[in-house]
Amino acid sequence: HLKVKDPKEAKNLIGFNNRNAFTLSDPKKKLGTPDLHKQLDYDDFCVDFTTNHRGNVFVSNNILAAKAAGRKQAIQIAAHNIVQSITNVEQGLDCECKPVSPYSAVNQCHVVYSKDRK
Repeated sequence: HLKVKDPKEAKNLIGFNNRNAFTLSDPKKKLGTPDLHKQLDYDDFCVDFTTNHRGNVFVSNNILAAKAAGRKQAIQIAAHNIVQSITNVEQGLDCECKPVSPYSAVNQCHVVYSKDRK
């Protein structure tokens, strides 16, 4: 269960990643704010896994409850953060093609290095 110290901000929260929380209350901050992120309280292994692997978590109930303009804004913020998380880190991968049956194979990769793009 996700909680935020300020109940008003809890209703405006549309998502977060490992650094920032995104809200509808401050549309100019598409990348979110670390201040609100510090107020988040949740106990969910899947959320931890997602944020620890550069992913974003979105609060669909708040997005669906928003009016049309708010939903449009939420979609723009979500899209911006998804693209940002995909493009802001350069990764080197070590991959190996392993057979899983006589007729197919799977590419198994692990990260060798990772650095932020500026």
